[in-house]
Amino acid sequence: MPPRRHIVLALASCLALSSGLPASSSRAQPSAAPETESELAHRALAGVHAIGKRWDQSAFAETVRLYVKVHEVVAWPGVLDSETHVYGEQERQSLRLFRPE
Repeated sequence: MPPRRHIVLALASCLALSSGLPASSSRAQPSAAPETESELAHRALAGVHAIGKRWDQSAFAETVRLYVKVHEVVAWPGVLDSETHVYGEQERQSLRLFRPE
């Protein structure tokens, strides 16, 4: 998994958890044929247009789903691989740190 995917999934999971959604709902599902950055951007724009001014849990989940896919293909120059720091015994007691180069 490339570093930028780690960043996107970590951010999407944080957003989903902070809204009360399960983190798994924010993960992008693999598709049969990869889309280009432009196609994904157009699809996200159309999706946001379809959501409109509505802002509830389902609109939030859909927005996260749309943008996770876009950010998976966007380059993340200047970002180093993540470091994981464990501070407890529980699986969730860890911190993934992303630093600039």
